[in-house]
Amino acid sequence: MRSHLCLLLLLLGLATSLSAATLEKFSGTVKVMRFFKSLELKKGMELKSKDMIITGAKGSVVIRLKDKSTLNLGAETRFKLSSLKGEGSSNRKVEMDLIEGAGLFNVTSIKEEESFFIRTPTAVAGVRGTRFGVRYVKEGRRFVSSIAVIKGRVAVRPVRRFQRKSANQPKKEIELTAMTQSSVEPGGSMSEPAPLSKEDALQLAGETGLIPTESEDSSSSEGGEAAPSEDSSAETEAAVEELFEGVEAELIEPTSSSGPQVILTPTTTTSSTSTESLQEINSTVQETRKLVEENTRRIPTPPAPPSQTEAQ
Repeated sequence: MRSHLCLLLLLLGLATSLSAATLEKFSGTVKVMRFFKSLELKKGMELKSKDMIITGAKGSVVIRLKDKSTLNLGAETRFKLSSLKGEGSSNRKVEMDLIEGAGLFNVTSIKEEESFFIRTPTAVAGVRGTRFGVRYVKEGRRFVSSIAVIKGRVAVRPVRRFQRKSANQPKKEIELTAMTQSSVEPGGSMSEPAPLSKEDALQLAGETGLIPTESEDSSSSEGGEAAPSEDSSAETEAAVEELFEGVEAELIEPTSSSGPQVILTPTTTTSSTSTESLQEINSTVQETRKLVEENTRRIPTPPAPPSQTEAQ
């Protein structure tokens, strides 16, 4: 009897560990595939490791993990919850694959012994607790990964497949800080961290369904498009505040990272004053160098010391 009870508790614990995420919200065309079978969608349904989420042209999804981390997936996205091992515990190892499309992730703090990775076919993003977006979309004739960090830090490295060890391109990793972005092309070519504008961050939030777009805010009717309701406007404002919550303070605080520090509302007075000061310092240095060179020429050369035979 006791053995059966232990087995039952073990199975319950296993089921709890597998149900590490829930489908909090969805709209438009959305599919959840499990072992090549499409599941019936329900708000609050449990998601498990290996589940694939597929959205259509106007689809969007919000997934919530046990630690209250949220994943917003936009339209025409294929996303796999590859591994949710230990999710909800102090030793979790989470791996997710963005096969195509765009996602915005708000991940709670990750402890030293934990790991949280989001992969695309060309890049790997290692998360330490942050708010960031990942795209893997077609640009021209090829797909390119782009990672944009709104708050926190993300370590990014390229994925190089079918490359020999003697390849000229060395492996490298960069760290993106708040309001910076980078892109990774096929073959491992990765751009240096660049500033992320507030407009680009808002566009990413619109693509992933966090902030309603104009087409979602208004509904068509015979008399034309209706204006957005007060409820939708308030919801949008709340989403924008949540998106940039704590970002400005993080940008102002000094960090040990070598990445560029970006202020959302920079002033031109400080930059012009700094430029004038640098010019004055540079001219002073040049004048000092000239004086030193002239004085050095005027100093006579000292006579050579006598040899040993002359001294005797």
